[in-house]
Amino acid sequence: MAANRLGVVIVDDHALYRGGIRAALEHEPELLVLGETAGGEAAIEKIAQVRPDIIVVGINPPALAGLEVGRNLRRRLPRTLLVALASHPDDAGRLEARDAGFDRYIGKTVTAEAFVSLVREGVTAIRTTGAAEPHLRALPTRKQAAVKSGLNGAPPLSRRETEILHLVAEGQSNKEIAAVLGISDQTVKNNITSMLRKLDVQDRTQAVIHALRHGWIQIPPIMQEVG
Repeated sequence: MAANRLGVVIVDDHALYRGGIRAALEHEPELLVLGETAGGEAAIEKIAQVRPDIIVVGINPPALAGLEVGRNLRRRLPRTLLVALASHPDDAGRLEARDAGFDRYIGKTVTAEAFVSLVREGVTAIRTTGAAEPHLRALPTRKQAAVKSGLNGAPPLSRRETEILHLVAEGQSNKEIAAVLGISDQTVKNNITSMLRKLDVQDRTQAVIHALRHGWIQIPPIMQEVG
């Protein structure tokens, strides 16, 4: 590896998207892309041998595979910057990424310029402190988040209901939500009915407004279109 350059490995099951990330990062003089892979145990072993400074991991539905890759890599490479790229970023996913050991959580709709800027922040943290800056690890745990919801004067929603509520807030239909989460349309309807009952509201729009006002959900800035 060239002196003063940080090595990067890209892990995502979409070859075209990996190529796009690689093209964006290769223009950065302080970064050196060491390789890309769709993942798997063999890939994790090879990454651990290369010991890159930064690993970018795609978190695609279902997200469990990408999160498990992160956990595995975090155990083997505790001083490596782990960046999660989420297809459908939300607060619940952000907490899951934190729990899996990721240091950055970025939506896939972000522009190349914004993505490189966020990675560069991690580069600065590594060079300054010798370790990734743990932004995500400073977030509250799920238990703490549930307590906060209770203190705000209403029963907290289940994790699934919160996921659905975030997607409702994005304007997605029941069918689109079902496709994103890998569940049936009826399951979506059942969760929305339960959610409306718990929040004592009449429709989906009222549920979103009610939850936002009480701080139970938040539309992360990373979910907004950049540029």
